Amino acid sequence: MIDSSAFKIDQFVVEADIKGFFDNIGWEWTERMLEQRVADGATTSEADGDMELLWAHRQ
Repeated sequence: MIDSSAFKIDQFVVEADIKGFFDNIGWEWTERMLEQRVADGATTSEADGDMELLWAHRQ
């Protein structure tokens, strides 16, 4: 006998406010985490311009 519940597939719908997330993100913490995770450090220095654009967009 085959248990049909073993083949059940769960489906989820996630609703997220992306703009609200980026409005409230801790940028200093994010930069520190990137510096820890990226071995060569290039990403954080290259992202400085992008971060400035994001900050300008917030205001």
